Amino acid sequence: MKKALAIIFTLAAVHNVTAQTAPDFSVTDTDGVTWNLHNQLAQGKTVVLDFFYVDCVPCQGQSPEVAIMYDEYLAAGADLLVLGISNRDDDAEVEQFDLTYNITYPTAGTEGGGDTITELYQSWFQFFGWPSYGVVCPDTTINWGILPSVPGVPEIRTAVDVCLGTSSITEQSSMNQFVRFKEESVEIISDQVA
Repeated sequence: MKKALAIIFTLAAVHNVTAQTAPDFSVTDTDGVTWNLHNQLAQGKTVVLDFFYVDCVPCQGQSPEVAIMYDEYLAAGADLLVLGISNRDDDAEVEQFDLTYNITYPTAGTEGGGDTITELYQSWFQFFGWPSYGVVCPDTTINWGILPSVPGVPEIRTAVDVCLGTSSITEQSSMNQFVRFKEESVEIISDQVA
């Protein structure tokens, strides 16, 4: 029973991290534009971090969905930026990925610092594989470990909406109930261990 409890606590701790300050970085995209995370946040933007690589089959399915989401939010006037970050592909490979999968947001490979940034984030957060996503709010808090479903990446959209302050009361109420349920479950489980 104690092993099961330890596993539950570990999964809860590393699966989805919120309310922690996102480490700052600068990355140069394939167009030569340098983006600094905290500068973008200071301008009121919400930033989605998409850690990917070009031969990653799940990335090939999810990144186009993230691009659709990005385009929809921009069309609606949202202050949103998505940064695609690859730790193993050069700019030419990333550019080809962008063309093949219709990626419309800025992306960076190793030449732009993608490897260094991925290393930084791996030292702070658990990567369960690729792609890995984080949504950073303008106050620098990060929602890390989002496992989106396709189509539509609703889990990323919900995190973005919370940062933008545009999620509905029903969505926020449901999220709060889920958090309370998880906290109560952990308390109940911990009460059973003696």
